[in-house]
Formats: sequence, structure tokens, C-alpha cells
Amino acid sequence: MLKRNQARFFGVLPLLICFVASGCSTLAELKVHYELPPGSTALSGRSMALLVEDGRKVTEILGKGAAKEYEHFSGKVSFSYARYGEPGFKQGLYDLRELFTAAFTKKLENLGMDVRTERAPGALELVIRVEEYSLDFVDRRWIARAVYEARVEENGRFLASQRISGQSERLKIIGRKQADAVMSELFTDTVNQLDVVRLLEQAERVR
Repeated sequence: MLKRNQARFFGVLPLLICFVASGCSTLAELKVHYELPPGSTALSGRSMALLVEDGRKVTEILGKGAAKEYEHFSGKVSFSYARYGEPGFKQGLYDLRELFTAAFTKKLENLGMDVRTERAPGALELVIRVEEYSLDFVDRRWIARAVYEARVEENGRFLASQRISGQSERLKIIGRKQADAVMSELFTDTVNQLDVVRLLEQAERVR
């Protein structure tokens, strides 16, 4: 019996050490939730290729202050989305290009558009060039920033563009809940700010 108890103790000892030593280096998860606006058929029957470019000068999502709060951050975010007035759907861990691709795909489909992932001769392309999407922690405040340019092109020829930027802040109360909230709010606001219908109207005038 003693030997059996000793065996059990030594079997769980590594786990106990692991939990004491910062939870076995558990990855800190940053959550981004995107909420779609009301659906529309404004672009029903139309198709477009969607391409996302990473044009950031600083490729890390977390600034120095936020990085201290998110130990062992993998560089990917946990993405979920919700249709207007409905509960959300968790999608998985995405890098920046996957995150923006997923959100803008949902946005275009929400307008009735058929979204493609590859260029086609003579077809319009929506190119999202992300210039910044970041989170920092300064003076007990979470600070989120986002900047991107949306361009409509045809066979590599520029037709129209919109530039969207935003910043949001929240006071840290406890843990990282407010960080998830501020990143989600900013992401939803900036993605939904893009007026795709107007952008296409501008593109058609010079096409």
C-alpha cells in the first residue's frame, strides 16, 4: 500500500510543479469577437475576390505593456463572430491575415455577395491592406488601434479605395476581460465602417 501511494505521489508531482511554475506555461489567449450588422441583399448576385495584405510596420499585435499581461502569447487570436441579433460562433485561432479574411468574408456574404479567394481575369478584387491592429497596456488602460485600407482593383488596376482607422480604450478592472472587449469593439467598428456598396459604386464610375 505504501509503495502504491508513493507511486501515485510521484506520478502527480510533475503536475503539481507544473501548476506552481506558472501553469505549465499556458498560452495566454486574446479573444476577438466580430458582430455583423443587419443583413442585406444589396450585393446579391455579385462576386468578388477578397485578398488580405499584411502591411504592418510592427508585426506584433501586443505592445510592450500588453505583452507583460499576456505571457506566452502565441501571436494568434481566438476568433468568433455573430450574425445580427444572434449568439456567436467560435471559429478558432487565427493569425492576422486569417482574422481579417474571415471577418470580411462574413461581411461581404452578409451583403449577399459570392466571395472568392483567388483572382480571376476581369473580376473585381477587394484588397484589404492592414496597416495596424494592436493592443497595448499603459497607465492601467487597454489601448487598441486599427488602421487598414480597402482597395477595389481589376486585373491589378486601381479603381477606388477607402481608408479606415480607429482607436478604443478601456480601464483595466480585473484580469484581461476588458482587453478582449476593447479589441472586439474596435474590430467590429472598423470592419463595419467600410461601405462596400459605395466603394463599388466609385469603382464602377472609373472602370
